[in-house]
Amino acid sequence: MNRLLYLILFFICITENISAIDFVKVGSPDNKYFKPGIGKVRYEYEISVYEITNAEYCDFLNNVASQGDPHGLFSPIMSDHFLGGILKVFEKGKFVYRVKSGYENKPVVGVTWNSAVRFINWLHYNTVKIEFGEPFSSFIPQTEGDSVRGAYNTKDLNDLKKAIISCRTRNFGARYWLPNRDEWIKACFFDGNEWNEDWIAKGTNYYDPDKGWCYPYPHIKEVGLGVEKSFWGTYDQQGNVAEWLENVMKPTWRLVCGGSLIRPVSYTFILSYEGDAPDKSINTFGLRVCRSVDKKLRSISPDISKGTIENSQLEDTKEAYDKNSGVYVLCDIPGNVGDRLNQWKGRVNYEFYIGKYELSNAEYTRFLNAVARYSDPYGLYSPNMGNSVCGGIDRTIDKNDHFFYKTKTGWEKRPVCYIGFYDLARYANWLHYGCPNTGRAELGTTEGTSSQGAYDTSDFENVRLGHKPAYQNFGKRNIGALYWIPDENEWYKAAYYDPTRLGNRPYYDYPTRSCNPPRKDEANYMIDNELVVGDPFYVAEVDAYPNAASYFKTQQQGGNVWEWLDSWQYNVVGVRGLKGGSWGYTFYGLNACNTDPGGLNDESYVFGGRLCRAFASDGWHPVKTPYYVLLYEYCMMLSPKKLYAIILLIIGGGVGMGGIFLIIGKYIGKNKARIQK
Repeated sequence: MNRLLYLILFFICITENISAIDFVKVGSPDNKYFKPGIGKVRYEYEISVYEITNAEYCDFLNNVASQGDPHGLFSPIMSDHFLGGILKVFEKGKFVYRVKSGYENKPVVGVTWNSAVRFINWLHYNTVKIEFGEPFSSFIPQTEGDSVRGAYNTKDLNDLKKAIISCRTRNFGARYWLPNRDEWIKACFFDGNEWNEDWIAKGTNYYDPDKGWCYPYPHIKEVGLGVEKSFWGTYDQQGNVAEWLENVMKPTWRLVCGGSLIRPVSYTFILSYEGDAPDKSINTFGLRVCRSVDKKLRSISPDISKGTIENSQLEDTKEAYDKNSGVYVLCDIPGNVGDRLNQWKGRVNYEFYIGKYELSNAEYTRFLNAVARYSDPYGLYSPNMGNSVCGGIDRTIDKNDHFFYKTKTGWEKRPVCYIGFYDLARYANWLHYGCPNTGRAELGTTEGTSSQGAYDTSDFENVRLGHKPAYQNFGKRNIGALYWIPDENEWYKAAYYDPTRLGNRPYYDYPTRSCNPPRKDEANYMIDNELVVGDPFYVAEVDAYPNAASYFKTQQQGGNVWEWLDSWQYNVVGVRGLKGGSWGYTFYGLNACNTDPGGLNDESYVFGGRLCRAFASDGWHPVKTPYYVLLYEYCMMLSPKKLYAIILLIIGGGVGMGGIFLIIGKYIGKNKARIQK
């Protein structure tokens, strides 16, 4: 019977593509120090025999990232780099992750520290299912934790300074965790009695400056293959891939140990270590994991409350993230009153997210490498980005005539310039599709139809080339769009609206919560004929003025670069609106009353943008404004003479029409205070 049960469980594991992680126990609790303060561990623990493989990490991705990947658990390095072993495709309405042939048992690379602890949280929440060999499809797709739930607190991972405090170490009661430095070197160099500090495992995969690679192409070897194990039974702790550790490395980095296939032998030594930013994906960094020796603990389901800690749910957070590192802030208070001093602009009848920052060169570079590697038929890259003022992206061509894009040093966090309306709409389509990496601009990456994607691009080239005139609905977002270019009301509300402002006008004149032009430490624009940033950049980093944010926490909606709208300027078909001013223009450009024109084919050194994101998972849907509100706003924009003439006209037209007007007038009168509030 037991054999039959094991066979059934084995068959389930094969059909579900789940790979069991093997562990060994590290004993000798309270061992002696290697050096004062280093290497002593007072408890027993288990550590994975092998580095986490592509097959194991692929199982994780298919469980938690099939409908989207807001935390960037998959890195393009995993597919594009010759060391990477995981492919990502979009099939039947979801993302599917597959291991490259021959890479199943090679270690996963490109995993950030932040992704590593989310992988461990997933193991923690599924500890009982792992213990009892339950099928992969029944696993809980949970990656987030707080100070009491999960193995690691992930709530502050996007703030590096906060994270080194709140995410400094594993939670109490963690079933799984990243090894710390003491646990790691003990598993590698301690033999139960003595420290073997000079030990180097035979077959270790490191780079020899004289002999070159230790293993043939692709040079990264299968875990455990041809290498001597440690005293406790671990393989490849030295070489192959460097392994993330739990420890903080000042100021905000995390440690890695073990060297790698590109490092010399000195990196395998007991006291050697490296470090890097926890949100950085590196092609030679991987991980192994530890877990508790307490089987009783592992057989009890951990506490989990999805609604309170799942910050990937759109509806449950003030901030949201796209798969390309974009950050969005929530604009709530639907149905807010418009700005009575500026044609009632700013009223939005639904909740939505808007980019906290302007689109950066780093984000746009990743986009170009994902969709314009083999060709660039729509001119998503402008040569001005590489050789002109405010350009932050270089393009090179390899021997196969393939393009490669790289952000210039120092320009990573500065806004991308020389993007036109079409470029930004196609970028929105790419986000809508989940940031696919095919190397081509095509349907499903940058292109859309009236029923597919965020924007219908089928007429873009006809209008751009002058074969067809623009029309009223040209370039407007599709219903159901997950990402889009803000219209004037959305942009205006995010920039100028503040419901806490005293008085009967809840709007400011400038997007810095002020009716006075910003100071030099609040925005990047021309003040008294002087530039704030100046040569060589002229544009500030997108997060340069955190203390001058709007009510909704957007930054630099004033100055730096003009931002595209998907509204026509003054409703003139053919001329898009631009808001916010730029580094080379005066305070007038930042003022709420100003909307500049943008030609559909324009790409300028002062043109950039930010995007919106849907609040709900079914995307954007228009919400109509009540008729009485529209009538009230229209009447309030009329001159007293015109308003009086209309009243006389309606009254003169008959009792019926006059009666309707009076009823509506009374209703508006009763609700006037509420509407203006």
